[in-house]
Amino acid sequence: MISNNIFNFLTKLTYIKLYDITRITSDGLMKLSNLTRLNLCYNYNIPNNCLINLTNLKHLNLNSNKIITDETLMMLTDLTSLALSNSFITNNGIYNLTNLKYLEYLDTSDRITYDGLTQLTQLSVLKAYPQMEITKKFKNLRKNCTIMCI
Repeated sequence: MISNNIFNFLTKLTYIKLYDITRITSDGLMKLSNLTRLNLCYNYNIPNNCLINLTNLKHLNLNSNKIITDETLMMLTDLTSLALSNSFITNNGIYNLTNLKYLEYLDTSDRITYDGLTQLTQLSVLKAYPQMEITKKFKNLRKNCTIMCI
């Protein structure tokens, strides 16, 4: 378990990786409002509301994260990179991100379908993880959206 007290000394931190942490409290993470990069992959005991104050996030990795759900993504409006592979995020989480304009990298989970991805209509460039069926899943995106397989 990571103590909330340690986050009191890290308020200017812009990047943190928290892999496979036994327990993190939302009070601790909420203090890191300057974060632009956050990696929470392989965590199973993180509160769903831990991202509420992290509105400066540009890069978020939730791969193999079994706690964070769709509602958690609502406040994240400036993301440029989002990794959701093997997470519990669904189409409803993608609906919460429909205003994203600068998302460039997306690694989706199998819970996100074609219908969810077509909600990302504000994008101009998207680098998609190759396991996705690009032509099917992205055919309704903005006409001037460039899609690249990486």
